[in-house]
Amino acid sequence: MNSALLPFGEVDIQALSGLFESTTNSYKLVFFQAIVNLLQSRPQATGSLLLETQDLAVEMAALAWYPHVFYRLSFGSQDHMGKVLDKLRFSVDERAIVHADTQKRLRRAIREQYCQIGLQDLLRYVPYRLLTPFFLERLRGTRDHQVNQLVRQWSAEAYATETPVLYRFVEISSPAIELHPSWVAYLKQSLPIVIGWVRKHWIDYLQLRNPNTPSIPSKVNPPLTRAPLTMQTAYWRAIICKTPLRCLYSKENLDPRKFALDHFIPWSFVCHDQIWNLIPVSPKSNSAKRNRLPSKSYLERFIELQSEGLSISRTIFDDKRWRKLTEPFVSDLRIASEELLDAKSLRAAYNGVLPAMMSLAERTGFSAGWKN
Repeated sequence: MNSALLPFGEVDIQALSGLFESTTNSYKLVFFQAIVNLLQSRPQATGSLLLETQDLAVEMAALAWYPHVFYRLSFGSQDHMGKVLDKLRFSVDERAIVHADTQKRLRRAIREQYCQIGLQDLLRYVPYRLLTPFFLERLRGTRDHQVNQLVRQWSAEAYATETPVLYRFVEISSPAIELHPSWVAYLKQSLPIVIGWVRKHWIDYLQLRNPNTPSIPSKVNPPLTRAPLTMQTAYWRAIICKTPLRCLYSKENLDPRKFALDHFIPWSFVCHDQIWNLIPVSPKSNSAKRNRLPSKSYLERFIELQSEGLSISRTIFDDKRWRKLTEPFVSDLRIASEELLDAKSLRAAYNGVLPAMMSLAERTGFSAGWKN
């Protein structure tokens, strides 16, 4: 963060920019994001702002739920956030993930199970350790077990200085922090920049711990919408109308007026709707498979159907349209466009990509080996 881009005389931008230095777990990142989210939810707030630590913990867990539970990302072997979330009883399928009330239901479930999942344990250190950049010199040589009490004391003292600390600790009906008025004003004034800054740190943290997982930037927040598969459905409908196809899983004849598109490798792993990973199936099979990995016994037939689809689509669409539709095959499967219609080359390209992706998805927690 460059203080020249964010002029604000009353707050210590240098201390803020050091919040996530030497970050070894997710707690500080999600705790600060929780502060920003709750501040956003109270747009009329002026002056100081009281935030109960339990509310912050619930928001922390809600923020971490999507990357860890829905997208199966690791927070690292020493991080306990994932262990807490694994205890939470809450499920939602891919179709419901974008519903308006899903996040409300998630936060309600977290609050109701707060003690059972041990969420309060995550607050033992993070509210204090987040403030250490404000007291770096004073903390040199301090023993770890002394840090919390000293930060609590010093934050109370620094709250009334010309360059105040971000917040102090207070007791109302329950433990809380009180954001300083100058910091409330700064965060509200600089909100887009601050959100982008913490998002970059969060993405970097997750990428470091999930180096082979695709689409990390798309997995840090809940998806707001899922794009309709209009173009992809039209592609496969045109093919089914040209030649009869059977469902990959059930072997049923597919009705061109009523079929579903299945993400062979689950959408929550790949986070895209490219045709090379989509296959027409019966609606019943699609509902049964959900976001599970199919058995590798389906792989050969999947590739055959994709090869058949490419060959037939070449006779249906003009050159410009066909090349646009097949660009993702070329880029993602690393195959030359002139080889797309060669079944042997296409099989080699798929076998160079899909098995490795399926194995990685399985290692990251996706249920594998599904059969109809």
